[in-house]
Amino acid sequence: MSDVVEPARRDSFTLLVGVLLLILGCILFFFSLDRQIVSILKTTLMHELSLTNSDYSMLISAFMIPYTFMYFFVGGIVDRFGSRYVLAALMVLMSLATLLTGLSHSLTGLMTGRVLLGLAESGIVPALTLAVFTWFRAEQRAFAFQLTNIIQSLGLILAPPFVAWITLSAGWRWAFFIPAMAGVAVGLMWFFASRQTPQAREPLADTPTRQVPLLQRYKMVLTSTPI
Repeated sequence: MSDVVEPARRDSFTLLVGVLLLILGCILFFFSLDRQIVSILKTTLMHELSLTNSDYSMLISAFMIPYTFMYFFVGGIVDRFGSRYVLAALMVLMSLATLLTGLSHSLTGLMTGRVLLGLAESGIVPALTLAVFTWFRAEQRAFAFQLTNIIQSLGLILAPPFVAWITLSAGWRWAFFIPAMAGVAVGLMWFFASRQTPQAREPLADTPTRQVPLLQRYKMVLTSTPI
């Protein structure tokens, strides 16, 4: 009996594609939620860990510097390994970063978590974009992006009351622990649900890009003709 998995079809909106779309939305939900927890708990963290305003500004930079720096490289990583592996790995790394932040007892621990979170979150949007282009036909992609962005917005809306409620109910550390555990679950769901690669129905570029050096990729993008 063959173990080869047949390619999935993307000609219509199937149950599998609907599930994947929901998972992608959940990924963006935690993408928005995880980065907000520290800012929502600013006063609590400053009191509990004796942080100053300067310390808090360092936490912001500890996230933004690796987040911005990795934008130069994540596109190539996503192209090389694909959205299935990259999104799953990044969700686990995001969750680990959030967990480490919740376990922190000092500024150093908080900064370590924020650096890891910045590294992980920088690749979420490029990998998710590739996933949408992989699983959805051209006429379906705007709807797919729209729905995932709606779920992402829910993360922005629900984060403050959720973090406040968890903090009051179980303590501020659980405001990090619960999203961390849920994020791992979402990452695993994506990894197993997306194991069937859909059949390609659209022409691919003549030149494979997986082996193209980084600087050459930038040149290809900047000099490509419109389609």
